[in-house]
Amino acid sequence: MNLGFAGRGRLLPSVRNLVVDMCNEYLESCDTTQQLVTAVQELLENLVKYSEAGAAAAIDFELFLLEGHPVARIGTRNRASGAHLAEARSMLDRIISAPDPDALFQSLIDSSGDRKGSGLGLVRLRAEAGLWLSYEVERSTLSIEARRAVQARGSHA
Repeated sequence: MNLGFAGRGRLLPSVRNLVVDMCNEYLESCDTTQQLVTAVQELLENLVKYSEAGAAAAIDFELFLLEGHPVARIGTRNRASGAHLAEARSMLDRIISAPDPDALFQSLIDSSGDRKGSGLGLVRLRAEAGLWLSYEVERSTLSIEARRAVQARGSHA
């Protein structure tokens, strides 16, 4: 599924429900479904919060086979201000390079307070959902990809 989000924050619950239905249909584990739904929710909230006003923003979610193994992938694309892009790059570099995502998550919780842009949502994707993150910035567009192996319903590998 691939959906645009420019000015459509009201669609978050519908997208969340669609992801739940898709995961429940194809995935074995309720825990995995919950982790993926949480990841989609975090990324959707970032799209709504940080996308430039009037600019296109999109999320895609897919379940597919990669070299014979089931994988879930969540991708986002949005235009953002230079300040938000710099902040996102810094935080994503820190999260991606963290040898212990759980320790980084705890450290950010301890230091976050009430400040905006704590990065907790993104680090949570690695620490709690076990997703591998990558990103790319091209001009003023940020693309984030989160993926992980999953177990398909009926397969017990």
